[in-house]
Amino acid sequence: LWLLESAGYPEPMRQFAVDIGWERPVHIDFAYPDLLIGIETDGYEPHASRGQWELDRRRDAALGLLGWLIIRFCRKDVLRRQDYVLETLAQAMRMRAAG
Repeated sequence: LWLLESAGYPEPMRQFAVDIGWERPVHIDFAYPDLLIGIETDGYEPHASRGQWELDRRRDAALGLLGWLIIRFCRKDVLRRQDYVLETLAQAMRMRAAG
């Protein structure tokens, strides 16, 4: 969030709930619902198991079928590859805004 704010991006919704037809809604770390862009910031520990990795893939697929573009960044991206993070998001926003 601090990276987006420091670069002048609009504030995203945090922990945005989306009903994908599962037992409970899923929550996107940071979302721009008007553009259907979701940003996931993944730490290694919570996503390191094979089961969690597979669940993340199914979740992304279900969100994609609803039109969401999910962009995943790891902690190292956010801390050390900030230009990459910001440019990737800028490209996604341009793409979505163009329709």
